[in-house]
Amino acid sequence: MGQKQTLIEELKPLMKENGYKKRGQTWHKENEDLIIVFNIQNSYYDKEEYYINLGIIIKALTSEGESACITNCHMSTRIDKKNEKGLLIPAATLVRILKLWEEWYGDIRSLRIKAIEGNLPIFCTAEAKTFLTTVRLG
Repeated sequence: MGQKQTLIEELKPLMKENGYKKRGQTWHKENEDLIIVFNIQNSYYDKEEYYINLGIIIKALTSEGESACITNCHMSTRIDKKNEKGLLIPAATLVRILKLWEEWYGDIRSLRIKAIEGNLPIFCTAEAKTFLTTVRLG
């Protein structure tokens, strides 16, 4: 079993414990307004090479039945799979990073404040920025 598959197997129970549902190499967790996405993306060039993506989908901006995948995220980031020493980041540490992402971006009201302050992830759609800075939340 390669490093990527080993990581996926190690992540399965940890993600389930934290309320995430799995589909392929993507996990997601929903709340009232958002879907938080964690994805292991395959490289086009190397079967064992992969990327780790974190994302947020704003439900108010999605169509009915739209899937919780990284390409549908309104904001996202990619994190390095290796630490500063060049070692692969273990599954438990990736889950802790995901929890920090969820704490920082997993609430629509917090997202709105971050949008106004200019503290959203580097990749954020214009639609999401407009929604977060102009639409009145209930």
